[in-house]
Amino acid sequence: MSDCRQRDPARSLRRRQLLLLACVVREHGGTWGIAQAAPATEGTKVWVNLPGDPAAAY
Repeated sequence: MSDCRQRDPARSLRRRQLLLLACVVREHGGTWGIAQAAPATEGTKVWVNLPGDPAAAY
């Protein structure tokens, strides 16, 4: 995605998805973070820890 018109919508989508992730994790009392991706890949890696069985609430 070298074109600026393609990067901006992708960045906006990524921000909205991270906000949703943060809300879900906070609702369930978990933690999350961002780490560097493995050397063979690009970008970043997102990790999440949720206590217990959060799916049981649904």
